[in-house]
Amino acid sequence: MITREKAPWTKEQRQREAEEHARALRKERLMREIELGALNTKRYRTLWREMMMRTKMPQIAEDVEIAWRNFDRALDIKDYRSTKVLNLVRSAKVNLAREFH
Repeated sequence: MITREKAPWTKEQRQREAEEHARALRKERLMREIELGALNTKRYRTLWREMMMRTKMPQIAEDVEIAWRNFDRALDIKDYRSTKVLNLVRSAKVNLAREFH
């Protein structure tokens, strides 16, 4: 059986291997940094949203209360007008019945 001995690496091969290893380490470090940056961004966005909701919640509650009062007032006005129209129709029917009997 013939065995071949591996030829020792040349200086250029060792240097190329070291550069590839350094490039792989840099790439791995940058990918890890990108992942951590994405996680931090997500976390800060969540914290920012929560903080803004806490600061804006009283204003939102007040706006909802005002809208509710406006809606309630509009509903009362429509109810009043429809009641008024029904009363006018009833009185017109009574007057019409009186005129023809």
